[in-house]
Amino acid sequence: MFKCITCLLAGAAVVIGVDLAQAAQRNRYKPNPAVIFQKLDKNHDGVLTPREFVGRRSGAKAMKAAKVFQMKDTNHDGVLTFAEFTTRIGKKR
Repeated sequence: MFKCITCLLAGAAVVIGVDLAQAAQRNRYKPNPAVIFQKLDKNHDGVLTPREFVGRRSGAKAMKAAKVFQMKDTNHDGVLTFAEFTTRIGKKR
């Protein structure tokens, strides 16, 4: 009988451990878009230029960032506002 109770408690501990690990994975840190925008906005004028958005990237990554910039610049004024910066692009999930 004692062995059965021990087995049940051990099994419960494993299940609880898995649930806590899954909860921790779901609640991991998510970056704040406002903080990222402020860090990218080097001259603090409230908009991002293509140079600020691409940053130090080079090669294929710079080209991809430039393409993303163009897709997010919905009014085609050459800068990204915070609203444009936070707009999702691509397929909806």
